Amino acid sequence: PDGMTVTETREGEEPVEHYPLIELWERADAVWDEILGIEGERLRDECGGDASSAERTALIVAHGNLGQALLGTAMGWDASGFNDPESVFGNCGLCEVDFGDAGGGGPRRPARRWRWRWPEPSPGWNRLD
Repeated sequence: PDGMTVTETREGEEPVEHYPLIELWERADAVWDEILGIEGERLRDECGGDASSAERTALIVAHGNLGQALLGTAMGWDASGFNDPESVFGNCGLCEVDFGDAGGGGPRRPARRWRWRWPEPSPGWNRLD
């Protein structure tokens, strides 16, 4: 992915290089921080402050590259696995991601496992290492 650059040029300005895949991965990772942070607060409120053993599962409903970036960052993969045949997201894909326990409010850990729900449900949970 490091070799995948786009150079933006505007008349009278210096060219600017962008790394769209890396930028997509960073945005997807920030989405999980926000979603899981909000969810963690909700769980702490419901559990009276101790949400460390609460289970967290998310459903990703997305198209193509966005879905792949959300799945990849949830699992802790970097962008070098982009377009891996096991994790390519089709149009209108549905993927269930299991983050396991809430982790007691520490830094976000990668999800434990995932499985396809649409278009073809997985026979069980997947964990790519």
